[in-house]
Amino acid sequence: MYVKNFPAFERIQKGQSNGLVHAYNQMTAPDGSSLGGSIITELGSVSYQQTTFARQTANIAVFATGRGVSFKEQGAVAAGGAPYNPLATELANAMVVLARDVQYTMLSQTSSYTSGTSSNEGGNYNANGFDGLRVILGSVSGSNYSSNNAIQAEIGTLNILESLQFVASKAANNGGHPDLVIMSMNSKQALDTEQQGNRRYNDDKREIIPGLRVNQISAADGDLDVLPVPGTTLGSYTSPLTSNTVEDMYVLDSSMLWLRWLYSDSFTVLEIPSGVDSQLSSRYIVFCMFGLEVGAPLFAGKVRRLYS
Repeated sequence: MYVKNFPAFERIQKGQSNGLVHAYNQMTAPDGSSLGGSIITELGSVSYQQTTFARQTANIAVFATGRGVSFKEQGAVAAGGAPYNPLATELANAMVVLARDVQYTMLSQTSSYTSGTSSNEGGNYNANGFDGLRVILGSVSGSNYSSNNAIQAEIGTLNILESLQFVASKAANNGGHPDLVIMSMNSKQALDTEQQGNRRYNDDKREIIPGLRVNQISAADGDLDVLPVPGTTLGSYTSPLTSNTVEDMYVLDSSMLWLRWLYSDSFTVLEIPSGVDSQLSSRYIVFCMFGLEVGAPLFAGKVRRLYS
């Protein structure tokens, strides 16, 4: 009856945060030397170089929801012989809501770009959330990430496959190893239709998380797993280039992408003592704490596709 699969949240690797906000070094250039700059004479002086980093922080957002069932409902379900547990149903649905909101924030929200809205590239602004891929890989003036020159393309003369391959090749040329594409179900269907005659595309599937097999497309640095996400967590916005309504397709080096957590790397369930406030019910709080680290925006990029 509703969306309950959030594969982008499942696919991204998890790692512990180092504080109330996660502080990390974001690589913006691997080396400052020119080509051949490491060549020296037999007794020449060694030239020292270093990677260029931007020091970033990722806010750790707290996601929480309360669930409960009255004693009367529990007794009525048991007395009627219905084959389900209302408490288990509520807890399962609570975890679905948290997974949805973490994935939505990871893809489409911002906590640093105060002018962000759901209809522009900044993404919906929520000071209590964290910066998602839309703003980090975007070109929004005034955001913390706009100076990183992330790779972008907007579908024009190229088709979907060619656009994804273009962004992947640029990311690989910067030293990255892009291996994952996240897109909406509509974009995936458009890609399937475009590539209908490509037998290898339709036949080659790989399991990337338990129970989820995806197509792959070939790119300059290797195959890309194509991960479609259902629902509306990707969203759409007005393109800063063409003023068209577009949605993003993210080309990612998954080794440089982390969901940073505090307290637990999954959902935590707290039971509230029954009757503590004189109400006859069983109640629980389900919560998690996550933030997003993109270690090298130049190893990733995105394609804007006309929204449909």
